Amino acid sequence: MYQTEMLSEVHAHGSNVGHVLSSLSNRQPVRLLASVPEVQVTKGVGQISSIDCTEKMAAALQAGDRIVLGKGDNRVYTIGTVMGNAGDNAISIRYDIFNHVGVAVEHSDQGYRILSQEEFDMIIIKLVRGY
Repeated sequence: MYQTEMLSEVHAHGSNVGHVLSSLSNRQPVRLLASVPEVQVTKGVGQISSIDCTEKMAAALQAGDRIVLGKGDNRVYTIGTVMGNAGDNAISIRYDIFNHVGVAVEHSDQGYRILSQEEFDMIIIKLVRGY
């Protein structure tokens, strides 16, 4: 059985921790649930990778935003921090929390949507617990 991996500064009730990049702006970080078919489930926490996304989604995200990644199978595998734009229709993310098996989350197959703080916290708790 796989254990959930996470960066040391991220914990179940610490979804606002680690927003050093977003503190440079005056806006609250966006929390996005996104379906990315090619999400790399082999990446380890702390690693940075770029993922392809729609132009509209890339434009909505800035450094410091949080992104919850699923594969369109109503399962979430990772939560990351957006590090910045990685070119045309791509963003660079740091993997903060990762669960190899994934956890079931409703509506993760809709492309993407903004999450409330409560929804985001619940997903973190599910990923940490593994169910």
